Amino acid sequence: MTSDALYAIRVERLSYGGLQILQVKIGRTNDVERTLRGYRRSHPDAEILDLWKPNADLDTPMCERGLHNLAEKYAYQRNREVFTFLQESYNEFSENASLLIKKTSGQQQKPKTTPATRGHETEQTGDVYVVQFVEDEGHSFEIRGDLQSKTMVDAANYLITNHDLMERIEIPWVPGRSKAVINDRDEWEGAVVAYQPLEDGYYIDTNVNSAGKQREIKRMAQICGIDVNFKGDW
Repeated sequence: MTSDALYAIRVERLSYGGLQILQVKIGRTNDVERTLRGYRRSHPDAEILDLWKPNADLDTPMCERGLHNLAEKYAYQRNREVFTFLQESYNEFSENASLLIKKTSGQQQKPKTTPATRGHETEQTGDVYVVQFVEDEGHSFEIRGDLQSKTMVDAANYLITNHDLMERIEIPWVPGRSKAVINDRDEWEGAVVAYQPLEDGYYIDTNVNSAGKQREIKRMAQICGIDVNFKGDW
Protein backbone atom coordinates (compact mmCIF):
# COMPACT_ATOMS: atom_id res chain seq x y z
CA MET A 1 0.00 0.00 0.00
CA THR A 2 1.50 3.33 -1.06
CA SER A 3 -1.13 5.80 0.19
CA ASP A 4 -1.31 7.00 3.78
CA ALA A 5 -3.03 4.66 6.21
CA LEU A 6 -3.72 4.61 9.93
CA TYR A 7 -3.11 1.25 11.52
CA ALA A 8 -3.40 -0.78 14.70
CA ILE A 9 -0.85 -3.60 14.84
CA ARG A 10 -0.84 -6.11 17.68
CA VAL A 11 2.77 -6.61 18.70
CA GLU A 12 2.15 -8.83 21.74
CA ARG A 13 -0.65 -11.00 23.08
CA LEU A 14 -0.39 -11.95 26.74
CA SER A 15 -2.56 -14.06 29.04
CA TYR A 16 -2.69 -13.81 32.82
CA GLY A 17 -5.18 -15.92 34.74
CA GLY A 18 -7.74 -15.79 31.94
CA LEU A 19 -7.09 -12.15 31.06
CA GLN A 20 -6.36 -11.60 27.39
CA ILE A 21 -4.05 -8.60 27.06
CA LEU A 22 -3.06 -6.92 23.80
CA GLN A 23 -0.16 -4.56 23.24
CA VAL A 24 -1.09 -2.54 20.18
CA LYS A 25 0.92 -0.02 18.17
CA ILE A 26 -1.30 2.68 16.67
CA GLY A 27 0.34 4.81 14.04
CA ARG A 28 0.46 5.94 10.42
CA THR A 29 2.35 4.73 7.38
CA ASN A 30 2.41 4.93 3.60
CA ASP A 31 3.37 1.25 3.28
CA VAL A 32 1.48 -1.04 5.65
CA GLU A 33 3.14 -4.25 4.47
CA ARG A 34 6.62 -2.84 5.00
CA THR A 35 5.63 -1.54 8.46
CA LEU A 36 4.25 -4.95 9.44
CA ARG A 37 7.40 -6.69 8.22
CA GLY A 38 9.42 -4.33 10.39
CA TYR A 39 7.48 -5.27 13.52
CA ARG A 40 7.73 -8.97 12.72
CA ARG A 41 11.51 -8.82 12.92
CA SER A 42 11.23 -8.47 16.68
CA HIS A 43 7.67 -9.77 17.14
CA PRO A 44 7.13 -12.68 14.70
CA ASP A 45 3.44 -13.02 15.59
CA ALA A 46 2.58 -9.35 15.03
CA GLU A 47 -0.63 -8.85 13.08
CA ILE A 48 -2.76 -6.04 11.71
CA LEU A 49 -5.92 -5.58 13.76
CA ASP A 50 -7.36 -2.54 12.00
CA LEU A 51 -6.68 -0.18 9.11
CA TRP A 52 -8.31 3.21 8.62
CA LYS A 53 -8.23 5.60 5.70
CA PRO A 54 -7.30 9.09 6.91
CA ASN A 55 -9.95 11.77 6.85
CA ALA A 56 -9.78 13.55 3.50
CA ASP A 57 -10.59 16.88 5.18
CA LEU A 58 -7.86 16.62 7.84
CA ASP A 59 -4.18 15.82 7.66
CA THR A 60 -2.98 12.34 8.59
CA PRO A 61 -1.12 13.39 11.79
CA MET A 62 -4.31 15.01 13.12
CA CYS A 63 -6.27 11.81 12.46
CA GLU A 64 -3.54 9.82 14.20
CA ARG A 65 -3.71 12.06 17.26
CA GLY A 66 -7.48 11.57 17.33
CA LEU A 67 -7.02 7.79 17.41
CA HIS A 68 -4.42 8.11 20.17
CA ASN A 69 -6.74 10.26 22.26
CA LEU A 70 -9.56 7.75 21.83
CA ALA A 71 -7.27 4.80 22.61
CA GLU A 72 -6.28 6.39 25.91
CA LYS A 73 -9.90 6.15 27.04
CA TYR A 74 -9.93 2.36 26.59
CA ALA A 75 -6.33 1.30 27.25
CA TYR A 76 -5.05 0.94 30.81
CA GLN A 77 -1.44 1.72 29.87
CA ARG A 78 0.37 3.72 27.20
CA ASN A 79 4.04 3.80 26.22
CA ARG A 80 4.33 6.41 23.47
CA GLU A 81 2.38 4.89 20.55
CA VAL A 82 1.97 1.42 22.09
CA PHE A 83 -1.26 0.91 24.02
CA THR A 84 -2.10 -2.00 26.33
CA PHE A 85 -5.72 -3.16 26.18
CA LEU A 86 -7.85 -5.90 27.59
CA GLN A 87 -9.35 -7.76 24.63
CA GLU A 88 -12.87 -6.43 25.13
CA SER A 89 -11.59 -2.91 25.67
CA TYR A 90 -9.80 -3.08 22.35
CA ASN A 91 -12.95 -4.34 20.64
CA GLU A 92 -14.86 -1.32 21.95
CA PHE A 93 -12.06 1.03 20.92
CA SER A 94 -12.01 -0.48 17.42
CA GLU A 95 -15.75 -0.05 16.95
CA ASN A 96 -15.68 3.55 18.13
CA ALA A 97 -12.54 4.38 16.16
CA SER A 98 -14.38 3.45 12.97
CA LEU A 99 -17.24 5.69 14.03
CA LEU A 100 -14.80 8.51 14.71
CA ILE A 101 -13.19 8.28 11.29
CA LYS A 102 -16.57 8.25 9.56
CA LYS A 103 -17.91 11.07 11.69
CA THR A 104 -15.07 13.37 10.67
CA SER A 105 -14.75 12.28 7.06
CA GLY A 106 -17.78 14.05 5.66
CA GLN A 107 -19.07 10.68 4.46
CA GLN A 108 -22.37 9.16 5.46
CA GLN A 109 -22.24 8.17 9.11
CA LYS A 110 -23.41 4.94 10.66
CA PRO A 111 -27.03 5.21 11.70
CA LYS A 112 -27.74 5.14 15.39
CA THR A 113 -29.28 2.02 16.88
CA THR A 114 -32.93 1.93 15.88
CA PRO A 115 -35.81 -0.33 16.90
CA ALA A 116 -35.98 -3.62 15.04
CA THR A 117 -37.96 -3.52 11.83
CA ARG A 118 -39.96 -6.31 10.24
CA GLY A 119 -39.45 -7.29 6.62
CA HIS A 120 -37.57 -9.64 4.28
CA GLU A 121 -34.79 -7.22 3.37
CA THR A 122 -33.85 -3.88 4.87
CA GLU A 123 -31.74 -1.39 2.96
CA GLN A 124 -28.43 -0.75 4.70
CA THR A 125 -27.01 2.77 4.80
CA GLY A 126 -23.46 2.81 6.09
CA ASP A 127 -21.81 0.09 8.18
CA VAL A 128 -24.17 -1.45 10.73
CA TYR A 129 -24.43 -4.71 12.62
CA VAL A 130 -27.60 -6.55 11.70
CA VAL A 131 -29.10 -9.66 13.30
CA GLN A 132 -31.97 -11.09 11.25
CA PHE A 133 -34.25 -13.58 12.97
CA VAL A 134 -36.15 -15.74 10.46
CA GLU A 135 -39.56 -16.53 11.84
CA ASP A 136 -42.62 -18.45 10.68
CA GLU A 137 -43.88 -18.24 7.09
CA GLY A 138 -40.70 -16.60 5.87
CA HIS A 139 -41.11 -13.41 7.89
CA SER A 140 -38.04 -11.88 9.46
CA PHE A 141 -37.29 -9.51 12.30
CA GLU A 142 -34.13 -7.42 12.33
CA ILE A 143 -32.05 -5.95 15.11
CA ARG A 144 -29.76 -3.16 13.92
CA GLY A 145 -27.05 -1.33 15.83
CA ASP A 146 -23.79 0.56 15.42
CA LEU A 147 -21.98 -1.34 18.23
CA GLN A 148 -21.60 -5.11 18.35
CA SER A 149 -22.11 -5.37 22.10
CA LYS A 150 -25.30 -3.25 22.04
CA THR A 151 -26.64 -5.30 19.13
CA MET A 152 -25.98 -8.51 21.07
CA VAL A 153 -27.90 -7.13 24.06
CA ASP A 154 -30.83 -6.06 21.87
CA ALA A 155 -30.91 -9.47 20.17
CA ALA A 156 -31.04 -11.28 23.51
CA ASN A 157 -33.79 -8.97 24.79
CA TYR A 158 -35.83 -9.69 21.67
CA LEU A 159 -35.57 -13.43 22.29
CA ILE A 160 -36.46 -12.95 25.96
CA THR A 161 -39.54 -10.86 25.19
CA ASN A 162 -40.83 -12.63 22.09
CA HIS A 163 -39.60 -16.22 22.35
CA ASP A 164 -39.42 -16.96 26.10
CA LEU A 165 -35.65 -17.44 26.11
CA MET A 166 -35.34 -17.33 29.90
CA GLU A 167 -37.89 -20.11 30.27
CA ARG A 168 -35.83 -22.34 27.96
CA ILE A 169 -32.45 -22.07 29.71
CA GLU A 170 -31.08 -22.55 33.21
CA ILE A 171 -29.41 -19.64 34.99
CA PRO A 172 -26.49 -19.31 35.03
CA TRP A 173 -26.37 -20.30 31.36
CA VAL A 174 -22.92 -21.73 30.61
CA PRO A 175 -23.09 -23.24 27.09
CA GLY A 176 -19.78 -25.04 26.87
CA ARG A 177 -17.72 -22.22 28.33
CA SER A 178 -15.94 -21.59 31.62
CA LYS A 179 -18.18 -18.63 32.45
CA ALA A 180 -21.85 -17.79 32.17
CA VAL A 181 -23.06 -16.11 29.01
CA ILE A 182 -26.33 -15.13 30.75
CA ASN A 183 -26.34 -14.71 34.51
CA ASP A 184 -28.44 -13.25 37.31
CA ARG A 185 -25.51 -11.22 38.68
CA ASP A 186 -22.96 -8.99 37.02
CA GLU A 187 -19.82 -10.92 37.94
CA TRP A 188 -18.29 -14.36 37.54
CA GLU A 189 -15.55 -15.59 39.83
CA GLY A 190 -12.22 -16.41 38.18
CA ALA A 191 -13.06 -15.04 34.74
CA VAL A 192 -13.00 -11.74 32.88
CA VAL A 193 -16.52 -10.69 31.94
CA ALA A 194 -18.22 -7.66 30.48
CA TYR A 195 -21.76 -8.18 31.70
CA GLN A 196 -24.41 -5.80 30.40
CA PRO A 197 -27.96 -5.67 31.75
CA LEU A 198 -30.81 -7.48 30.05
CA GLU A 199 -34.51 -7.25 30.71
CA ASP A 200 -35.98 -8.80 33.86
CA GLY A 201 -32.80 -8.35 35.91
CA TYR A 202 -30.45 -10.62 33.98
CA TYR A 203 -27.02 -9.95 32.49
CA ILE A 204 -25.23 -11.04 29.31
CA ASP A 205 -21.47 -11.36 28.85
CA THR A 206 -20.25 -9.37 25.83
CA ASN A 207 -16.56 -10.12 26.46
CA VAL A 208 -16.14 -12.05 23.20
CA ASN A 209 -15.04 -11.05 19.73
CA SER A 210 -17.30 -10.66 16.71
CA ALA A 211 -17.34 -14.39 15.92
CA GLY A 212 -18.07 -15.18 19.56
CA LYS A 213 -21.00 -12.77 19.69
CA GLN A 214 -22.48 -14.33 16.56
CA ARG A 215 -21.99 -17.81 18.01
CA GLU A 216 -23.84 -17.00 21.23
CA ILE A 217 -26.69 -15.22 19.43
CA LYS A 218 -27.06 -18.25 17.16
CA ARG A 219 -27.15 -20.57 20.17
CA MET A 220 -29.90 -18.51 21.79
CA ALA A 221 -31.90 -18.44 18.56
CA GLN A 222 -31.59 -22.21 18.11
CA ILE A 223 -32.84 -22.77 21.65
CA CYS A 224 -35.89 -20.69 20.72
CA GLY A 225 -36.39 -22.71 17.53
CA ILE A 226 -35.72 -19.95 15.02
CA ASP A 227 -33.01 -19.30 12.44
CA VAL A 228 -30.72 -16.30 12.42
CA ASN A 229 -28.61 -14.51 9.79
CA PHE A 230 -25.94 -11.85 10.22
CA LYS A 231 -25.58 -8.94 7.82
CA GLY A 232 -23.75 -5.68 7.67
CA ASP A 233 -20.29 -5.12 9.14
CA TRP A 234 -19.94 -8.29 11.25
